[in-house]
This record gives sequence, structure tokens and C-alpha cells, in this order.
Amino acid sequence: STLLAQAASLDAPRAALFAPWVQVPDGNGGARVISPESYVAAARSRAHEITGPWRPGAGEVSKARWVTAADQIFGYRGANDLDAGKVNVIQTVSAAVRVYGWRSLSDDPANWRFLSAADTINSVVTEARAKLEPYVLAPIDDKGHLLASIAGTLEGIVKPMADMGGLFGWTDEDGTERDPGYKVTVDGSLNTRASLGDNQVFAQLALRPAPTAALVYLTVTKASVTAQL
Repeated sequence: STLLAQAASLDAPRAALFAPWVQVPDGNGGARVISPESYVAAARSRAHEITGPWRPGAGEVSKARWVTAADQIFGYRGANDLDAGKVNVIQTVSAAVRVYGWRSLSDDPANWRFLSAADTINSVVTEARAKLEPYVLAPIDDKGHLLASIAGTLEGIVKPMADMGGLFGWTDEDGTERDPGYKVTVDGSLNTRASLGDNQVFAQLALRPAPTAALVYLTVTKASVTAQL
């Protein structure tokens, strides 16, 4: 279809396509068909407010309050084909309209499959930019206090996110934690005497956004009355 062709031609981790258009009350007892951007944006805002930027604005959290119906029904197979083609379907589930996909248009699904990954990174970058601004033009001391303060500020941004489940820690099979889902580096490996002498401070922040349960698979088996489960 034209929609799938358009999705295939795009590579954008911070953009997405949603279909179909939706029906809303027109104020006169009828319905008006509108593009779904406002509904999707509202669902995204609700997810961020309730949980955080790592929560997709899809599924249960996206249950519509004013949207009355999707303007087109794709069916199970059609919805799966659209999802595989990077198009997110809006459909009725349990008598409520919901967004049932949060795929981005990225061609790098390992890193940017869902919009929530970009939202998480955007949130961290925005907050870090604001909270690091006071350190600009601050004196660089020889005891490392400035570097430690910057490191603490960055950890103060991502640690609460990790504690709330927004980041995915790395734990070995024996239970050894390798990282809590983030790593802050503001030490001598980045800030050499030469770079400090050049009036520059470097910081690095690596993070691993939590993955998303896009599907839940259930296997049901039947046993006879003479067999153990």
C-alpha cells in the first residue's frame, strides 16, 4: 500500500506513522473524521505523566476518552502487516479505542525500534543541558571537585529513572550487577591536564533504555486427569 511504501522509504528514530484516521463527536450528534496526531500526542503525554518518557503511549494507557472509533478496521492480518512495515495501528480493544503500536520509522530496530527510546534520550539530554549550564565558566579546581559535581548532577538525572524501571541494568547469570542501566564518566580518562588547561571539561553519559513488552505470548496446555502437570 501507499502507507507501507512511505514507511519503507523513511529512516527516522524520532518519527512514526499511525493509521487509520479516527472518529470524534462533531458536537451535533454526529461524528467527524480527523487525523490521529492529537489523539496519539495525548496518549503519549498521559504515558509520560503517569510513568515517564520510557513508557510508550500505546496499549492500556492509550484508552481513548473522546475518540469514538477508528475510521477503518484493518483486521488481524492487516494490522500485523502494518506493524511489520513500521506503521502503528489504532484499533478497538475491549470496547475502547487504543493505539496498538509504538514503532518508530528507524531502520535500526536494535536501538530505536520504539519511539520511547528516543523519548528517553531526549528527556535526559534536555534535563542535562539545563542542569549543566550553571557549571559553564566555573573555575576548574585541582582537587576534582568540579568534575565530581558534574558527575553527581548527571547521576542525579539518570539514577531516579533507573530506580523507576526506565533503564535496563546488566546483571550476569550469577547475579553480579555489571551496571544499573547507565554509566557516568567525568574523570581523568576524559579530562586530561592538557584538556583542562585548554579550559574544557568533558563528560560522557551512556544509558540503556528499558525494552518494551510489545507482545505477551501465552502457551496453554491441556493434561488428562491421569497426567501430572
